[in-house]
Amino acid sequence: MKTEGSFKNKDAQNIVYRAFIPEKPKAAIVLVHGLGEHSAKYNYFGDDVYKKGMAFFAYDQRGHGRSGGFRCHVDRFDDFVEDLRQFVEIAKIESLCGEVFIVGLSLGGLISLIFSIKYGGMIKGTAVCAPALRPVSPPSGIESGMAELLSILCPRVTTPNRVPLEYLSHDKEMINKTKDDKYSQRVLSFRLFTEAKKASAYALENAAAINVPLLLLHGAEDKVIDPSGTKDFFQKINFRDKEMKLYDGLYHELLRETKRREIMDYILDWIAKRA
Repeated sequence: MKTEGSFKNKDAQNIVYRAFIPEKPKAAIVLVHGLGEHSAKYNYFGDDVYKKGMAFFAYDQRGHGRSGGFRCHVDRFDDFVEDLRQFVEIAKIESLCGEVFIVGLSLGGLISLIFSIKYGGMIKGTAVCAPALRPVSPPSGIESGMAELLSILCPRVTTPNRVPLEYLSHDKEMINKTKDDKYSQRVLSFRLFTEAKKASAYALENAAAINVPLLLLHGAEDKVIDPSGTKDFFQKINFRDKEMKLYDGLYHELLRETKRREIMDYILDWIAKRA
């Protein structure tokens, strides 16, 4: 069964989601997309999950895709985390399966890590690709200070996302699809910028609180998010069931890279062993 639905988050915003649910799934996977993205971009991953007898759930985060909220904005980073908490409960109910795993991408990876720190008891494991812990080219001190001020004075005003699309993947077809996608966005609000900065610091400071199986994946040539942040996070985890894998030559969006089939299979095999 493949369906679409929606739910109201704690701020009464309409959050749109899609669900691919086979009969008696052995696990349920919740995908958390990255900045400016939306859930429909990963239908091909959902098809793979479905074919392997697992349920797939993906939602357009607040301010993204067809969901409500100011575009690419959040008042508090924890609002993203609370939306995910609510959606995990929905995935459990709709799939009739308690074996829930999270797959988070970039900004969604950061959200997934913080969720795992705070609500790890709700899930069986987390796999993240290039979590947004440490940007390769952070704003200068002056730019960062201006962003902090604008985050207070006009928090919902957006600024262009200056990352070239060509930095995301070697797959030109995937890049062109993003360029033509009317739901993809190339901005972020000043408040989201400052909240994400604080959230990455929180995640690195509290990595030792992780108590669920964790898989960290990163492209070694990522030009957007520095793999060193992922390495630092990994080293701070005390939980025994942890794994980190670097992919030589690959950029930021691993599930949209030229080796995405290999990477998706690796993630799904990792989950299947723990389901």
